[in-house]
Amino acid sequence: MLSALGFLWLFPVLGWRLIPDPFLRRACLVLPIVGAASLRMANVDEIRVYCEFTPIVLPPALLVLQTFFVDHATGRAGEMRV
Repeated sequence: MLSALGFLWLFPVLGWRLIPDPFLRRACLVLPIVGAASLRMANVDEIRVYCEFTPIVLPPALLVLQTFFVDHATGRAGEMRV
């Protein structure tokens, strides 16, 4: 169940303070409740049960990832430094 979204859920969990929108934070708080309900009422081995998590997990995950790739001084995407 935890790898259904390719471990994309880790970014909102670990970067909770980097999510600027309060609506997205509240939406992420609903996921454990929906996950517990799906464990109770659905077949856990079916991946389609977790498709409803995608619109909730994807925007906060992308916002957290964006903070790692945007130069905050200029507001543009920076170059990867090796």
